[in-house]
Amino acid sequence: MSGFTQSNPRLDMLLRVIGWGGAIMVLLIPLIAMQFTDEVDWSPFDFFAAAVLLGGAGAAMEAVFRKSANWTYRIAGGVAAASGVML
Repeated sequence: MSGFTQSNPRLDMLLRVIGWGGAIMVLLIPLIAMQFTDEVDWSPFDFFAAAVLLGGAGAAMEAVFRKSANWTYRIAGGVAAASGVML
């Protein structure tokens, strides 16, 4: 297995918690904003669509993290997932 490095399981778990927690926080921002202003008006379908989009990106990152311990591949996977979400 040349080119692969050993990964730290504690760091991997921390990054997963930060990643999924960040996705939840992104979904909570419009929910909280809706309580204070009428300018943000999301329907349940909007929250569902955003959850599917962020969940798909998170699942892609989970696949990259499980497939490779090499940080170069992990960073490239993160850039690819973030690019897909931004598009």
